[in-house]
Amino acid sequence: MYRILISFKKVIITSLVFLNFSSFAQLDLWYEENFNQPTNQWYHSQIKSPEVTKDISNGFLHIIQTVNNAYYTTCSPKIISDKDFRIETKIKFISSEERGGCSILIRGENNSTYFFDINPITKSLWVGSELNGKWETINDYKENTYNINEPKINGLNENNFLIVENKNDFLIFTINGKEVFKKQKSTYFPGLNSIKFIGISTSMKGEVFIDYYKFYQNHPINLVTKEKKGLKRTRLSNNVNSSYSDRMPVISPDGKILYYVRQNDNRNYGGPDKTDIWYSTLINDTIWEPAKCFGKPLNNPDHNSVIATTPDNNSLVLMHQYKSDGSFKSAGLSISHRTSNGWGTPEDIIVKNFYNEGESNEFYMSADKKVILFGMKNKNTYGQNDLYVSFRKDDGSYSEPINLGNQINTSGYELSPFLAADGVTLYFGSDGHYGYGNSDIFVSKRLDDTWTNWSKPLNMGPEINSMYWDGYYTIPASGNYAYVVSNEGGSDDIYRIELSKEFKPEAVALISGKVFDSKTKKPLESTIEYSDLNKNNSPGLASSDPLNGSYKISLTTGNIYQFLAVKNGYYPISENIDLTKLKDYTELNKDLYLTPIEKGSSIRLNNLFFDFNKSDIKKESYPELERLVDLLQKNPTIKIEIAGHTDNVGDQDYNLKLSQQRADAVVSFLKTKKIADDRIKGVGYGKNKPIANNETEEGKAINRRVEFLILDK
Repeated sequence: MYRILISFKKVIITSLVFLNFSSFAQLDLWYEENFNQPTNQWYHSQIKSPEVTKDISNGFLHIIQTVNNAYYTTCSPKIISDKDFRIETKIKFISSEERGGCSILIRGENNSTYFFDINPITKSLWVGSELNGKWETINDYKENTYNINEPKINGLNENNFLIVENKNDFLIFTINGKEVFKKQKSTYFPGLNSIKFIGISTSMKGEVFIDYYKFYQNHPINLVTKEKKGLKRTRLSNNVNSSYSDRMPVISPDGKILYYVRQNDNRNYGGPDKTDIWYSTLINDTIWEPAKCFGKPLNNPDHNSVIATTPDNNSLVLMHQYKSDGSFKSAGLSISHRTSNGWGTPEDIIVKNFYNEGESNEFYMSADKKVILFGMKNKNTYGQNDLYVSFRKDDGSYSEPINLGNQINTSGYELSPFLAADGVTLYFGSDGHYGYGNSDIFVSKRLDDTWTNWSKPLNMGPEINSMYWDGYYTIPASGNYAYVVSNEGGSDDIYRIELSKEFKPEAVALISGKVFDSKTKKPLESTIEYSDLNKNNSPGLASSDPLNGSYKISLTTGNIYQFLAVKNGYYPISENIDLTKLKDYTELNKDLYLTPIEKGSSIRLNNLFFDFNKSDIKKESYPELERLVDLLQKNPTIKIEIAGHTDNVGDQDYNLKLSQQRADAVVSFLKTKKIADDRIKGVGYGKNKPIANNETEEGKAINRRVEFLILDK
């Protein structure tokens, strides 16, 4: 079943304040509403009808009722039901009848609702419950007798201070400083094993003003930082946001394109009740181009969304699988590639034994396409919804999903995973870890390659999380900004948060450039492969633009990489880059070249490494040599010359000898791979054939090389 997650209304969470009450243990002020202006943080607080009118203004929630029916006004701070808490409010009745009153309301599991009620006319109080239309009294109140005539209850036009507190498994009701009710929570309030929301209930015919509403509780939240960082939060302009629902943002790794879904817009291909994919391009740091709606084949009459985009922006990972005509086929995910004519028909991504018994399908694919993260439910799920990981196999399919383990997953819901460009920093939503709302955003670091060993998840804090549902967290490779969804403006809108260092992932390098034919210098469409030279694992994948040959990849710091373009009919000239000393986010430019496989082509083996002044081949060279072996095996008629070259430093005879020894070492390696002797020969040219100026260190480095020349095809 497809389910679109909704980002609920954003609230203002006050900084945690250390308070002391004589009758209560020290608790933090967890949530406060002073009703200073109209707000979306209270449900059912803005109503105008013949029966009831509610309005938030001038520091009050003002309620006028013409009937005695019960009406709720609620909020949803995160409440740990088995820990002590305190709710307090101040109310003033302007008019009322003997029947009904005003209550502190607490909603528990299975829709059981509890009321702590007072009436200013009869000076009576009532503690009771309602479940499926059945009302029960918990205190000693007897209808029509008012045997509890509480003088502490003030009358009309006077303030009443109400407090409900949970203390050592007792619920205590205090009115204007006097305790008037106390009973054991576990016995008399069985529905409060899990508290869903709290608020105010009015059931009298009359008028009342609510001055404030506060909730106190100590939450054992593990924060990224306990210091308030003053994160700057900005709503994106109307070029991105609309009067409709705009949500599920995915920012491209270069931070230049924002993909998201929009609902309720008549321009949607699937109609207003479906979600279509929209996108906007960043012009400069703050200005976005007017958003555009994708047409076919990415949008169809069903719900549509982008799950991830590769750094080159040439591939989009999509929710669901598509038929050949572009219509919806099944749950799962697919990938579309940019073509010279636009976006291609999405292709199925195959995951072994994938199935989901939960209410939603949620995915994220890593920038190198090697990893897919899932939010789903199956037989191995700890709770309601867990996070899983799957790995790309050699045939392009993905392995059976593995549960990330109980450091990440809880008995609740874990969802909306996002893996940063560093490949180790995971952001996700959870209602199972301690947080501020019914789902918060957390961050954890992967500690090894098992993908089941993670650091303790840390809450991103009150400047990012709210008392409602928080998710859809996405950041570019730079980590400078986070994009989130909020309803604080009255509809789902996308906001950008400028992040401080504490909230950023590990630094990466964004490598970009173009792919060219080395002879014609024309741009080429190709696949980009990149990998750590010191690890024998599958490469990361990207692609170059079919029109201009441009590509982008992100690489984590601390490693040495090789990367190359791959295209049929061409031999890839690999490049390498050393990021072992890189500490900060960096953008680098590097063009890649492909050489036609034809007689006379001379191709440099860039990632061939020897010890200084020796001919011993280093292990980092093996991927480069294996590519040459693959070429010779797939083209059995090709004959080549392995040519060794040096710079102009040193004796000519020594250079000739060293270059010959290095060429011979390559020939010997090829022979171990059963390449026939008559197809390969090695020649050392010493310093006789320079291709760059030997007067500079850069030129000397270019001249120190091993190439192969295609003698016959």
